[in-house]
This record gives sequence, C-alpha cells and structure tokens, in this order.
Amino acid sequence: MAEPSSPVALIYKELFDRYEELKNLGKWLGGKPRVVVAGQSPSAPGQLYRALLGEPEAEVEQTDADAGTWQAVASYKLDDVPGLGAVGVAGEAEQALSYLREADVVLLAMPVDQRPTMLEQGLWDHLKRLKRVRLVVVCAPRPADGDTVTTPELDKEAWSLWAREIQRVLGDSGAEVLPSRYLAEDDMVAVARAIVKSEALSGEAKAALPSLIKHAGARDALVLDQVKKTAGTAAWLGLSPIPFSDVAAITPLQVILVCRVAAAYGRIITPAQAKEFIAAAIPVAAAGFGFRLAFRKIAGGLAEGLLPLRLGVGAGMAWLGTQAVGRAAQHYFREAAQLSPAEAGRRAQEELAHELKPGNPFVSKSAPAKSGPEA
Repeated sequence: MAEPSSPVALIYKELFDRYEELKNLGKWLGGKPRVVVAGQSPSAPGQLYRALLGEPEAEVEQTDADAGTWQAVASYKLDDVPGLGAVGVAGEAEQALSYLREADVVLLAMPVDQRPTMLEQGLWDHLKRLKRVRLVVVCAPRPADGDTVTTPELDKEAWSLWAREIQRVLGDSGAEVLPSRYLAEDDMVAVARAIVKSEALSGEAKAALPSLIKHAGARDALVLDQVKKTAGTAAWLGLSPIPFSDVAAITPLQVILVCRVAAAYGRIITPAQAKEFIAAAIPVAAAGFGFRLAFRKIAGGLAEGLLPLRLGVGAGMAWLGTQAVGRAAQHYFREAAQLSPAEAGRRAQEELAHELKPGNPFVSKSAPAKSGPEA
C-alpha cells in the first residue's frame, strides 16, 4: 500500500475529502460563525459591526464605574447562548461576557490614538484564555452626522510602531492590530481577510463567513480568495500521475466552489444545480482535459515561461478551468442572476485572459503554488 505521503495516497485522500465535503455541504453552508465586536463607546463597536456585518441581533451596553462604558455587539441572540448566558450574577455585564465565551470571532474595537486601558487588557486576557479568533481593530469612526469624510493615508511606519505598542500593553506580541480609518473600503477588506486567515477558525466557519459579510468589497474579496485557493488545489490535482483522477477530484471541487459562491451572495443551491450552472456557464470547463479548448483560448497569448509551461498542461487547465468556473459563479450570483450563466462564463474568461496577459503583475501574484492541496 502506498505511504500516506506518496502522491497516489495524497490524491486518494483528496478524493475522499471532497466527496465527504459534498455529503456534508448543507452543514458547511448553513452554519454561521458567531461574531462579536466589543469595545468602549468611543471606539464605536456598533458602527464597525454594521459596516462589516449589517444589523446585529444583540447589543449589550455596560457602564462600569472604573472602566467606563463599553458595548458588545453580536451576530446572535442571547436565547441562542447555551444556558442563556446566565453564569453567576445576572446582568448586562454577565450577558456581554457570555457573548465573548460563545463567539467564534471577537473583534476588540479600540479608540484611535489611545493605549489599551484596563478594560481592553481585561477583555483581551479573557479572549486569550478562550482561544477564540481575536483581532484588535483601531477605529476612527465616521462622524455621527454622516458627513462625507476623506480617508487619511496610512503612514505604514508609524502604524507599525503603534501596533507594536498596543501589542506590548496587551501583553501579546502575536496580536493582530488593524486600522479602520472611517470604515475605509480597504480596511474592511483587511479585517475580513484577517478573520479568515486565523487558524483558530474552523473550516466550516471559514466556508460560511462570506455569507455573513455584508460589506460588498470585503465579501467580493473573500469570494475571489476562495476561488484562487480552490484553483490552487485543482492545479495540484492536475499534476496527478493517476489517469483521469483530476476529472474525478476536480468535478466535486468545482461543484463545492459554486455552492459556496452562491451561498456568499445569499443563494443556497444543491450540487445538482451547481453542475447545471457549470455546464451552462462554461460547457467545456467541467474538469481536467475537458477544459483544453478554453485553456488554449485564455492562455494562448501567454509568453514563454509563464503559467502553462511552469505548471504543465494538466495543472494549467485545472487551474484556469476552476478559476473560470468560480469567477463565472461570482458574476452570476453577485448580480442576482441578472446575467445568463453563459454571459457570466464569457465575462469570467475575458477577465482571466486580460489578467494573464504577459507583463500583467497578476500572473506572478496568482499563479498557484507547487505544494500539496489546500484545505
């Protein structure tokens, strides 16, 4: 029998994992990670939550004589918390702490230009003990009157020094500290990506998170990241020494991807519907060698030494085919089915052809790695 680390064993493990994921797809798409934003009132945790996730299901505000007023804004109701959050003395402080205990992700909102107080230090110590996904987001909230504000440029050197100071006061050199300059677009994208990057978040929660994100730019970025990551796995499978194993493995991989993209934009579809979409969007892109014609069309203008020659034809077709399928699904479901699947597929192929032109920096940033499959 092949060793677990051999290419053949890895391929069969990948096949098994993909079909297991298809069997449990409902759980992966239906589960919603619990997200909490907590912090003092000047850091406007509610504003940060609404910008990233929409309307919360629960808000608790607690005034402490020593620490001041702080809030916990959550994506779930107190009734959903085991035991109703009632541990010890009942009250808003206990309710707020119950949200932190049961959350999958906690963002600690801090006022800009303010070192962590005893409140932030206490909350952070509490989160470290819980081993939850935790990020510090330093907020410059939008003015309450809604006036248009100009987002300041980020001085990266000064910010790096400030982030290290916050880490020092919190006693956590590994804490990720991110800016939120008036809820700027790129800052929201960075916060969403930092959540997904965390090793503490389960695979199910990572798959479901884009459907919870309401910030359009952040959701689009997470979906495109998922498309690129899945394409990297497909490319690895395309190098398989087992005949037609790429077809057997990449087909469920692409089906899962379409289901996830649809869920991110509010549509839950079945694997059978995903297969129908793939066939209508890019008829020759289902998997493996069936993508040869579209592969030549998209990659035909690439300069020598770029994607096809680096990866081999099988891996290159798998990578481009999965990219085309995922991007077609993004165009189609993001626009609430205002496009036909075929039109979405055409846009996806044109987009890829443009990005992969010789000299385009996209090529060096997005070419799949040569390592094993990604989860």
